[in-house]
Amino acid sequence: IVQFMGYRSIIDSLKKLLIFNGLYDIINSPKIKNLIKQNIKGNTGMKKVCFVLVLILTLFMLCSCGGYVKSYSATMLITSCQGNEASMKFDTFKGTYNFKLRRDGIAEHTLDFEASLAEGEMNVYIGVDGEKELLLIVKGGESYDETIILDDKYDNEKSIYIILETIGKCVDGDFEFEYN
Repeated sequence: IVQFMGYRSIIDSLKKLLIFNGLYDIINSPKIKNLIKQNIKGNTGMKKVCFVLVLILTLFMLCSCGGYVKSYSATMLITSCQGNEASMKFDTFKGTYNFKLRRDGIAEHTLDFEASLAEGEMNVYIGVDGEKELLLIVKGGESYDETIILDDKYDNEKSIYIILETIGKCVDGDFEFEYN
């Protein structure tokens, strides 16, 4: 990769990434610059600096990733997530989308759920602490309007994730959730 891209483009890419994540000012400080200049003497110094920068970047990327990943392609996608309510409406959707729902105060431990789907198949999961559990499967032509009573293991949870995951492409979907 280094031979193909060249050192200059790698440094420029790292610089853009660091500026985006707010770390450029830290690495560009005079103390860090002097440390880098002292270690660039010879090839081994440069290897050490590159290794340290890669470790810092890797650590930052590992620490900044949390929750569930959204990965999808859609047309006419409209989403909303505010507190204990979330909704998603689309013309076409393929992939994974999630909502973080929070509740305040005394809870009923229920999830109000409304859904309709013209074509396709959508799995609806509940997620807590990186683990997800299948709530139900919505198939094309079906619609739901029900209240799901959550298991006792969700009693102490102030927030949960609702994860929507397609099997293939879905058409004309409308999903609404309320965490009580």
